[in-house]
Amino acid sequence: MTCYELLQQHIDRHGKWYFYGRAVGVSRILREIEGLAAAFTDLGLKKGDVVSLYLPTCPQSIAAFYACSKLGIVASFIHPRMSVATVADIVAKTGSKAVFFFDALNTSDEPFADMAPIAVRCSVADYEGVLAPLFKWYSRCKCERKKGVYAYSALVEKRKSTQIVGTDEDVVCYMHSGGTSGEPKVVALSNRAMNYVAETIGKLHRQEHACGKYALVTLPVFHAYGLCASVHAPLLLGYSLALVPKFGAKPVRRYLRRLNVGLWLVVPGMLRKLISQNKFACKGLAHIRDLWCGGDYIEQSLVDEVNNILRDCGSNATLLRGYGLTETCGAVVVSSGKNNRKLSCGKPIDGTRVEVVDDLGHVQPVNTVGELVIYSPALMTRYLDGGEAWTGDGGVKTGDVGYIDDDGYVYVIDRKKRSVKIASINVFPAEVERCICTLPYVTQCCVVGYKQQNKQFLKAFVTLDKKVPVDENKLVDEVKQVCLTQLSPYAVPERVEVIDKMPMTAIGKVDYRSLQ
Repeated sequence: MTCYELLQQHIDRHGKWYFYGRAVGVSRILREIEGLAAAFTDLGLKKGDVVSLYLPTCPQSIAAFYACSKLGIVASFIHPRMSVATVADIVAKTGSKAVFFFDALNTSDEPFADMAPIAVRCSVADYEGVLAPLFKWYSRCKCERKKGVYAYSALVEKRKSTQIVGTDEDVVCYMHSGGTSGEPKVVALSNRAMNYVAETIGKLHRQEHACGKYALVTLPVFHAYGLCASVHAPLLLGYSLALVPKFGAKPVRRYLRRLNVGLWLVVPGMLRKLISQNKFACKGLAHIRDLWCGGDYIEQSLVDEVNNILRDCGSNATLLRGYGLTETCGAVVVSSGKNNRKLSCGKPIDGTRVEVVDDLGHVQPVNTVGELVIYSPALMTRYLDGGEAWTGDGGVKTGDVGYIDDDGYVYVIDRKKRSVKIASINVFPAEVERCICTLPYVTQCCVVGYKQQNKQFLKAFVTLDKKVPVDENKLVDEVKQVCLTQLSPYAVPERVEVIDKMPMTAIGKVDYRSLQ
């Protein structure tokens, strides 16, 4: 079954999606999916073709995804802040026949008209109702028009019926990832894999009746975690969507206060930002039943702080961790109400198996650190440009180091490529970071390796909680002492530097490479 077919079976047809504060009826979204499918057919697109979606989290990108799923077309999601030159390279690499772009983020139609045979302009004005003429005028001033570029609003008006051509085995989307080895990869994901993850994690949600309730979508749809766990899975449960194209405290608080938000998936950086700005706590949190966090390491002190705020705001939800890769459609190891253990990412979802192997590929016993390998129906179909992530028996090597305890809970320690060898001992920076973050005045920490006189050392960058008094003259000694107490002597940073703000990547992870 395709993602499109599963959506048709489960979506709440009386629901609404919110985009920039405007309500859009689900019935309209469904018409747009059918209109796009008809337009694709009229434009000569066929099964196996690729459509590039250079779009933020918006109704247009989601509608285009489901239209592609119906016709067996591949939706190639591209980060909307990538340069136009990079987009052109991706379009060429994937052989895209069409490219969708957002007028408010670009200055001209021209590069896209030259980039692919079919160029489609999307706009905020597509959903602005009586204010549409004003927004259209603004978008024309912002983005210079070129003849031959199609308007999304015109394409969706097509009213010709189309047949379902896609199958569950078809590749439904391309996601652009760093790969398990750190090299840029194009990951091909199938309808079957996406549906498996969405349906399986959906069973773990506490919300039995989601109709009339909202999923707050702050994760980007151009990442597998965002598309599968934050959009596809909630829609199959009957949730309506509150879309946040660009994360910020203002739209998040507006939706939490205005709507009955029962589900919210985040990355740790989002929580840290809201709490640091005193914007997390609000009455709207009382409706939250499921709050899941993944995509990066989250320190236990932040988990505890979030849970305390949830309780104070009247919610009985608990912040739950999860783990997965682009290569596994996002989350395949998750915590739940029944399976939730401190510091763990949870247990593999039904049908998924995780093993720990050494450098020779030998399976390790419980509580032994090694590389995590995943076996699951969620696995990618392939890397578009080839790759070495597969094991000989059909698993995917994650590139992450961790272990599994006696009860089957999975613990992730660090990225394998981040490990630093000191005196022939592998030291994992994330383990050192977790240790340093136990100090009450440390809010964030990033540990990197550096060389001095051909010897390898560690350096810790920390940000401090301004509300907690700290003697910076004693800080270095205290950091070293807490590491020496809890870790091996090789894991003690030689240097410690206080910085005002931790550098972050576009998806909210600490940018450790910029600190190296």
